[in-house]
Amino acid sequence: MVAICRWLAVICPSLAAVLAQAGPTATVSCDTTIGQIDIEIFREWSPKGADHFLELVQDGWYTDIALFRAVPNFLVQFGINTDASMRQKWERKTIDDDPSQNIAFERGTVSYAGSGPNSRGTHVFFSLGAIPLGESPWETPFGRVAAHSLEVMDKIYTGYGDMPPWGEGPNPQEINQRGNSYVREDFPKVDFIKSCKVATMTSDASVKSDDL
Repeated sequence: MVAICRWLAVICPSLAAVLAQAGPTATVSCDTTIGQIDIEIFREWSPKGADHFLELVQDGWYTDIALFRAVPNFLVQFGINTDASMRQKWERKTIDDDPSQNIAFERGTVSYAGSGPNSRGTHVFFSLGAIPLGESPWETPFGRVAAHSLEVMDKIYTGYGDMPPWGEGPNPQEINQRGNSYVREDFPKVDFIKSCKVATMTSDASVKSDDL
């Protein structure tokens, strides 16, 4: 139906509505300090973004990862790996932007935290509510926290607030320089992702963005 609507857009409901009803192409399960969080991946929303995230998960990037930017009613950002070999492999790799499908940012939406065109790398965030993002080309959701995991997501500690310069929470530059010991010593209540794995995957999810 998605392909048909792209071709016959004049007679179909909004593509965003169609995509929002489509089923996930993969599920990623993350073991965290506050419980298991399952993330549903929707490749139709953002093919390059979905593929890249799954590759990172399969390679073990999201292991011992601080949920360092946790802002109440806004978002939770993560994605700094402090292992030297992993950083050398992935840190400078970015992907091109995907065309926006106008997927709304609602509670549990998952997207990259980019910094400009074609800047999506390893930093990802959960929306903690409906937030006014999506106008920038790199703000393209590729998944959402599964409904049964939303209560776990809501337990993520947000008491330290935003990162500098907008707040006094953990500084990502300090994490890069000093590692997770900086977070654990100076911000002991910060929650962590212990590990993530691909729990389920359809045949569609195995298609790489280079094949588009």
